[in-house]
Amino acid sequence: VKDGDTASEPTAPTRDGFAFVKWQLNGADYNFSTPVTSDITLTAIWEENVGIEVKAKGEIVKFGKYEQDNNSANGKEQIEWLVLEIDTTYKKALLISKYALDCKKFEETETSYRGWAPSSIHNWLNGTEANDFYKTAFTEDEQKAICETEVTTSKEQVEESITDKIFLLSKEEFNKYVTADAARKCAPTEYAKGAGAPEDNNACPWWLRSPGDDEDSQVSVVSYSGFVSDGFVSFGLGVRPAMWVKIK
Repeated sequence: VKDGDTASEPTAPTRDGFAFVKWQLNGADYNFSTPVTSDITLTAIWEENVGIEVKAKGEIVKFGKYEQDNNSANGKEQIEWLVLEIDTTYKKALLISKYALDCKKFEETETSYRGWAPSSIHNWLNGTEANDFYKTAFTEDEQKAICETEVTTSKEQVEESITDKIFLLSKEEFNKYVTADAARKCAPTEYAKGAGAPEDNNACPWWLRSPGDDEDSQVSVVSYSGFVSDGFVSFGLGVRPAMWVKIK
């Protein structure tokens, strides 16, 4: 580069396991429109390339571990996820568990629908205590691959939003993304059955996060046959966690 000219930005470098972010000079982002008047050394800034391999909607991928065969002596089993959507712009995919992984009440002590954010099942899915799903199912490295998602739920015609890692589908998301009959019907794992999940012909009802027709006490659920119905918040039903994850 001639004295006083600007430098052309180099081709982005590559590094196994990492994604190139930007160039810096002495700890500050470098502006390639700045004239060069002396020798400079640019530093490549990287971020760990976390994410999972996803090829197509409808495929099954494995990510995280959770007790499923109801035999804790042999350790947790890999979780199978159904790919519902792929966002190529933001390099992320929407996943829902293939099976109902557990049986939980929407509200452990309440008898009314308070919304998604304050519910017991929301706190269990996203909590960081030892027995909470997010903490139990994913390692710290795996947690880095899970996107923070703005989750919106309508209650009494008022939209409530919260940023979550793990969520249940809304009724609208269910109708949009879960179109195949086989995906709408859901079998419980042995562990979920042991926790009380009801079962009929290898299918169980599973929670959505939207209010039911009676918003005071009911929540939308997917029935044994795969149709949207209502269930009381105090019922113990199957749980199919959903999440957006980064993809490679």
